[in-house]
Amino acid sequence: MSGGDAEAPQVQAVPEAEIDAVLAEFDGDARRAIGALLHDLAMLAADAAASTSRGYTRGRAIHPRRSAQRTGKP
Repeated sequence: MSGGDAEAPQVQAVPEAEIDAVLAEFDGDARRAIGALLHDLAMLAADAAASTSRGYTRGRAIHPRRSAQRTGKP
């Protein structure tokens, strides 16, 4: 077993009733249901990326130099 296997998140099985509910919402059209789920997943990922700064997630904050802001030069 490699070290990467121990870090894999646990995935829980989705109840059949939830799958049936999603398909019913799209009148049994699996392609539309999958498309909607992928869209929702992309929106959640974009929201998460927008709400957390990269400096925070890497454990450090990036502070711009004040002189560069005033003069426009680095």
